[in-house]
Amino acid sequence: MSAMKTILYATDFSECSKAVFPLARALASEDGSRLIVLHVVPAHAPKEGFLPNLEPTTAFEEDWKSYRDEMEKRLWSLKGPEDRGKVEFVLKEGDAAETILSTANETGSDLIVMGTHGRSGEFLRLMGSVAEEVSLHAPCAVLTFRIGGKMTEPAREYLLGAAV
Repeated sequence: MSAMKTILYATDFSECSKAVFPLARALASEDGSRLIVLHVVPAHAPKEGFLPNLEPTTAFEEDWKSYRDEMEKRLWSLKGPEDRGKVEFVLKEGDAAETILSTANETGSDLIVMGTHGRSGEFLRLMGSVAEEVSLHAPCAVLTFRIGGKMTEPAREYLLGAAV
């Protein structure tokens, strides 16, 4: 198997997503790959019709900017002292699955790494799954992990010890 050149790690800052970051970092480090750390904030809801017939107010615009600024701070808080050169931190707006897929295409990613909440049944049918959507339509390999639940101890040690 040839070395990967670009790994895209998509995060929503959830616990399962945070737990997978050391693995993405270790995989990139091992292969000398470029690592793109991506967070997607939802598209501007009123302009997208999420709240029909509601014009954005100044208060909403200020709240939206504060929210986006907070997400950008969280994204940059993942930066470690060893993240020089080949690690990029990217914040984009849009639908999470669509934006992850388009970013993978734009960057020529060889692998997408992301955590999954592991939801199923009625919730998944009604809301869909970003991880599932990405897995079905990705232009490259996708590595998803569900943290928690039943995981063997060797798997847990490997995954959580990957960045050590």
